[in-house]
Amino acid sequence: MNIEPKIGIQMTDRKDYLLVAMLVDRSDFLKDIQEIRGQLGVVPPYIPPKYGIKHLDETAKHYLIGNLRIIDIWNDIKVYSELIGKYPVSIDKTLTSGFVFAESLLKKYGKSPTFLPVILAAILVGSISEYDFLSTQFVELDTKQIREMCDDPLYENRKFTAIMINPETTKAKVIQVYDFISKYYFKNPSKKVDPNDGLLSVYEDVPRMTSLDTISNIERDRKWYWMNEAGVSLQKIADLEEFTSRECVKEAVKQYRTKLSGVV
Repeated sequence: MNIEPKIGIQMTDRKDYLLVAMLVDRSDFLKDIQEIRGQLGVVPPYIPPKYGIKHLDETAKHYLIGNLRIIDIWNDIKVYSELIGKYPVSIDKTLTSGFVFAESLLKKYGKSPTFLPVILAAILVGSISEYDFLSTQFVELDTKQIREMCDDPLYENRKFTAIMINPETTKAKVIQVYDFISKYYFKNPSKKVDPNDGLLSVYEDVPRMTSLDTISNIERDRKWYWMNEAGVSLQKIADLEEFTSRECVKEAVKQYRTKLSGVV
């Protein structure tokens, strides 16, 4: 019996998988997604129209074969529309509207801009890929781009923490700075800190980050959760799996549901 989750997740990193699942499996989030799709009149996966613009059609082609994300099409449309002095909606009304809805859900659920491609993919694609959630990435920003980001409402009242490197930077130094930021600034729960450490007082006003423990069997537990949500009994799920008891399934589903309900 194969009962798929409402929104698919194709990711290998367990922590990233969990962070995404804790958003896209929320009942209120799924309700919002369904309402938005209804307003857009779209059934995922979204197939872009023929734009008649070589560059955009090429981007759309790469999206359709899995080389690019849906948000990559939007980014190209946005840049192109600025160049020709038109609004993006005149090029692709559905994608533009989907992006606006994605921004509103980003704010509603208190997520960082990192989740924007995830939400847009949830609306229009119906599944999340490895590249829709890039929690760490390499970017180069000049002063003009930094100013533009500061003026962007999407980044309003957000702080950015960056490690600046140059040709003389060593890997050991990057790791050293990262560990310092994680320990004192982000107050990562996984980093042990001596209560008498004087540096704690320097960053005492920085709130401690919340951490979701990675479920070792996240994909299995998510599958069982959605089977149970679809009405399949715990015993039936156990019978379909080798060497699995009803109690094992019960605890796994309970753990997943508890984590899901505990996400703010």
